[in-house]
Amino acid sequence: MSVPRNQFSISLEDSDEVDSITDQVGQLNTEEKPAVDAEHEVEVRLADLQADPDSPLYSVKSFDELGIHENLLKGVYEMNFTKPSKIQERALPLLLANPARNMIGQSQSGTGKTAAFVLTMLSRVDYDINEPQALCLAPSRELARQIMEVVEKMGKYTPMKTKYAIKDSVQKGEKITAHIVIGTPGTVSDMIRKRSLPLNSMKLFVLDEADNMLDQQGLADQTLRIKKHVPKECQIVLFSATFPDNVREFTKRFAPEANEIRLKATELTVEGIKQFYMDCKSVEHKFEVLSELYSLMTVGQSIIFVRRRDTADKIALRLNNDGHAVVSLHGTMDTVKRDEVMDQFRRGDIKVLITTNVIARGIDIQQVNLVINYDIPLTGSNVPDPETYLHRIGRTGRFGRTGASINFVHDEMSYEQMQEIQNTLGCDIIKVPTDDWEVAHKILKKALNTGASSGIGEACAYQFAAAGANVTITARRMDRLEAVRSHIQANWPTVQVHAAELDVCIQEQVEHVISNIPGSLANIDILVNNAGLAMGTDPVSDISSSAINTVIDTNVKGLLFVSQAVVRIMKRRGSGHIIMMGSIAGMQGYPMGSIYCATKSAVHAISESLRAETISVPIKVTEIKPGMVETEFSVVRFGGDKSKADGVYKGIEPMTADDVAESVVFAASRHPRCVVSDVVLLATGQATAGLVHRK
Repeated sequence: MSVPRNQFSISLEDSDEVDSITDQVGQLNTEEKPAVDAEHEVEVRLADLQADPDSPLYSVKSFDELGIHENLLKGVYEMNFTKPSKIQERALPLLLANPARNMIGQSQSGTGKTAAFVLTMLSRVDYDINEPQALCLAPSRELARQIMEVVEKMGKYTPMKTKYAIKDSVQKGEKITAHIVIGTPGTVSDMIRKRSLPLNSMKLFVLDEADNMLDQQGLADQTLRIKKHVPKECQIVLFSATFPDNVREFTKRFAPEANEIRLKATELTVEGIKQFYMDCKSVEHKFEVLSELYSLMTVGQSIIFVRRRDTADKIALRLNNDGHAVVSLHGTMDTVKRDEVMDQFRRGDIKVLITTNVIARGIDIQQVNLVINYDIPLTGSNVPDPETYLHRIGRTGRFGRTGASINFVHDEMSYEQMQEIQNTLGCDIIKVPTDDWEVAHKILKKALNTGASSGIGEACAYQFAAAGANVTITARRMDRLEAVRSHIQANWPTVQVHAAELDVCIQEQVEHVISNIPGSLANIDILVNNAGLAMGTDPVSDISSSAINTVIDTNVKGLLFVSQAVVRIMKRRGSGHIIMMGSIAGMQGYPMGSIYCATKSAVHAISESLRAETISVPIKVTEIKPGMVETEFSVVRFGGDKSKADGVYKGIEPMTADDVAESVVFAASRHPRCVVSDVVLLATGQATAGLVHRK
């Protein structure tokens, strides 16, 4: 059985029978709730992590306490930073102190190093002097462009001037007067040689991914030559997630008398990244496994790392020929094409990127939730490279988010290489079988399910969580949702769960809540549309107009409102699965059930229409049609009259909410090539909606 796992989003909103009817019997609360922050899940998670002294995101201060200029604070808060991370809190006071002192800073991938040195650059610059005063070098064009984006956002409210120093960015004869220059060593060296980049006013010289800049022979030579041109009093700042022993001693000579922030080897990995491996039978089998994983790669965004440029192009060509949309990226591509590919990947237009180590370091794309090491990272001398491994998998799990990595091994040598990396880092890399795709598909899925505070919705939430899925649960009653959330957190502590109060009958509220599902849960893969209720259990002649309106509003309009909002997300991604909770009452009417049967018949019609409309995306559509299920809903259905509810099940053993939830999870866990379109579930003693054998 394959269901959402670490990278699944399950949204379980039990506006479910029980809660819905309870709300209708009482007073319907239609007041729209306060806006949920778009980064709510991440911020909640960060709030938890930043209260944990062992977390790299831990902080006891606010940005206001760090002595940062108010114009920079505006930019910081506009970027949705709430509190400084541990590296920011520790580094910034040292970086901004006078007289300026060198810094060697180390922190895990995705913990905010870029913001720390960018704020330092912006703080050191004298904007009245139109000369380069801060220079930042990065090992790749892609990373340089990303750093510049952060500079421009954080410095939005300052009069700064910036300039790229990357290939094809400088006109012949142009003299640079920008305050801040971001570039790569080769281009900067060339600009210095041509005297277009004066360094005599330089106050700050930053190396991002410093270990790479000082270890790779070509980059190291260029970087050293550049340093010789900066003033002796210039502040030197080196940042990276890794500093191997052979580089660390050299960094101390490069940045003498530096303040140091360093990590132990056991602190290098980020907890939010779940690490797996797949034992392939051969090199060719690696490609077959990769192709099989394609549907998981498009859940969010994925990066596939290979060792050789020609491998990236060949795999991309084969996958595209097989109908899988992927794009390759590497250093021999022309600059315009490289920029275009990265911009498309950042926007989410490209879901799967096959690349070399050119973007292994520093690149921050929040939607990336899967990294595949198609080739185990090795150094130039073909020995396992744990530093590059850390940087590669660090493209996911950014700033408190979660992610997964899968390593491919295909022979004894590649397995031993992976084992050496595992032993060096002290991390757990868990095997996922290549002959059990139901297990493999548990790694990455997300799901959203409505109706989670009782009955079938609650059971679905628990079963998805038990399968490893992250879940978003929604319902009208927040107190019930909190109980469900607490149960999930207590029993499945590694699962992320987000709860949001929602009345599915209010379209504006539906749009708001779904569009603000936070961070790594927002890219919904599975919607369990479970909101529904049964009122008006009277003859047609006696049903009240309020009961008619309430049942139609919830069972039909609410279902449509939620489906509309989620289908848009799934269409943008190009895949998804919607599971509608219908009923056999939609197939066969029975006395006193006219309005309920009519709405469940509408669920069937909507399911069939939606399946036809979205077949080309493709979006799977499943309708679950339960028969007799005993939940709290049964009592509420009869206005709290327990004797009437008990009479329905007299002489028969009805199904339970867990029975239905198991079918939901079964449908959600089928192979991507297979869709379970309709499921009819009956209690053993039930033949139709109205024909029951009672003992």
